[in-house]
Amino acid sequence: MTTRIGATYGADDSYILAKIEGTAHWRREKAKQYPDDARNRRAAEILDEIAEGFRTPSGLRVLALVDDAIGRSTYNSEYDWDSIESEVLRSIGFRSDAEGFLTFAALVSATLDEHGLRSDALTRLQSHIEECIQKEAECIVQDALDEMVLSGEVEAQEVGGETFYSLRPLN
Repeated sequence: MTTRIGATYGADDSYILAKIEGTAHWRREKAKQYPDDARNRRAAEILDEIAEGFRTPSGLRVLALVDDAIGRSTYNSEYDWDSIESEVLRSIGFRSDAEGFLTFAALVSATLDEHGLRSDALTRLQSHIEECIQKEAECIVQDALDEMVLSGEVEAQEVGGETFYSLRPLN
């Protein structure tokens, strides 16, 4: 299986995205059937959020890697694509509160790992997830520093093109 990554790969090319959206719909129907159990409603909301995230430019890149990792990792194994995605989708809102497309991708990765289903595609997915998490963490830290500078708690000083931060002395 070859997954197209980049400008030629779109959300409509993804089997897993269709399954995510279908499962969200099914969970909404179950929520109507069992209105006292909030788990189905919550699962549908989480799945909708995951699907929405996968439709963004950065989400499409991760989606292509997820599709490829599942396809290549399950090729010639006792597990098939459907069993892996079904295991992951069933857990959302019940055993896992995987919010966001990156966390969903990490859950797919962990599920493939648990079953010993390794491939180069899985390694690429795992590397990409790590890079995204690192970038996200850097943005969170930078946002916090910017807030602290604005509030006057921290002083920012540029030296040689780099910014250094220091706490202001308490009075």
